[in-house]
Amino acid sequence: MTRFKWSQVVLIVLLCAWLFIPVVCKSGTVSAQARLAPMVSTNYVWNQIFGGIAYEEGTAIVETADGGFAVAGRTASYGAVVGIDEVWLVRCDENGTHLWNHTYGGGMIAGGHMDPFHKSVRLEDLSDGGFLISSHTAHYSGGDADGWLIRTDADGNHLWNYTYGGPDDDFFVESVACSDGGFISGGFTENTTLRYIESWLIRTDADGNHLWNYTYGNPTWGELCYNVIEVSTGGFLMTGWTGNFSYAADSDAFKNDVGCWVVRVDADGNHLWNQTYGTEHTATYAVECQNGDFALIGAKGNNTERTLDVLLVRIDANGQHLWNQTYGDTDIEAAFEFAECSDGGFAIFSLNYRTSFISDGWIIRTAANGTALWNSTYGGNYFDQFWAGIITSDGDFVTIGMANSFGAQAGDMWVVRIPDDFPPIPIITPSIPGFPVEAIFIGLVTTIGAILLYRKRKYD
Repeated sequence: MTRFKWSQVVLIVLLCAWLFIPVVCKSGTVSAQARLAPMVSTNYVWNQIFGGIAYEEGTAIVETADGGFAVAGRTASYGAVVGIDEVWLVRCDENGTHLWNHTYGGGMIAGGHMDPFHKSVRLEDLSDGGFLISSHTAHYSGGDADGWLIRTDADGNHLWNYTYGGPDDDFFVESVACSDGGFISGGFTENTTLRYIESWLIRTDADGNHLWNYTYGNPTWGELCYNVIEVSTGGFLMTGWTGNFSYAADSDAFKNDVGCWVVRVDADGNHLWNQTYGTEHTATYAVECQNGDFALIGAKGNNTERTLDVLLVRIDANGQHLWNQTYGDTDIEAAFEFAECSDGGFAIFSLNYRTSFISDGWIIRTAANGTALWNSTYGGNYFDQFWAGIITSDGDFVTIGMANSFGAQAGDMWVVRIPDDFPPIPIITPSIPGFPVEAIFIGLVTTIGAILLYRKRKYD
């Protein structure tokens, strides 16, 4: 029987290991692109889809007193007429499990988007456990849209609703409860005769009765409000854009000469100050920071390269610019909502295009100075996005948006719960296609070992 020297045995083992490495790596290692795949089990707590055979989406979310959530958006599956949008309110528990849902709209178009940054349905939780929904509808105006408020009880049952507007189209983009129990709604109003758009604030009491309303802007240009908040020192802050944007212009705001616009008014709607920031910029949401500053989120455009980046701007209480940060690459990214975290940083809920037809929901966690701490995308092989999000009472993030990659794949309301403590997913780029870096290193060591043993055996 042939006897092998120990060096020959080791040589055979090493060579077999080298040949076996591709098999091991193929079954146990993901590629660089797959390593970025969304919905990895370590970076979300749960996600839920709500929808039917037609299109649904969610654009607002609040946490309820019992630790569950109420989410609002629009549905074309569950209204009076399948295929016609109606406002939709869905209640779920702390795990995202459906509890109940209601539609509002009467079979008429309600709740559509007017431009790429417009969150068409908004939601506010109230002190009695009920909800205030704001949107727009053409149901009561004979064709032109009006701003629309819907008041419900804690179970989503209708209490009252009112529309607000004039002879042309008018839209609400945000409504919030005020400290006196009434409501402030922000939006925009169109003048089809003079062909311009102006930002619009309207103040109502707790029963929806009109108190006052004002428009803000320059009719020779155009202004659009995306968000309004009540300020702790009194009055309101409105954010959006202003610029050379005509009524008939393309609806993509970054393609036009527009800038972030912030307007500060007193408790009666009287103008105090306004500031613009940048060109080819738009502001979609604002928060009052813990120290009295304001932070704005939105998008920064590049008309030459046809790209958008997420934009974060911090200003002081008088509107003076402090700093700004952008996030993104050579594609299209835009943020629609964000929240300040307990450490003074921010959680930004946004959209990230991978291709012209594939997008993901994107969350960015920053430090107090805007430096990105981590970010992650969520989605599948079609168009998915986050429209809004909140920080829960225990510090997690819960986002609301739309998913085409899951469910019926016709567009569904999509809710995702994400922990605040997950690290960024590492990006590993293989040096050789199909072979991760670890495999190449092991292979090189194996080869060198085999050569040394061969040389030793040769000269024994």
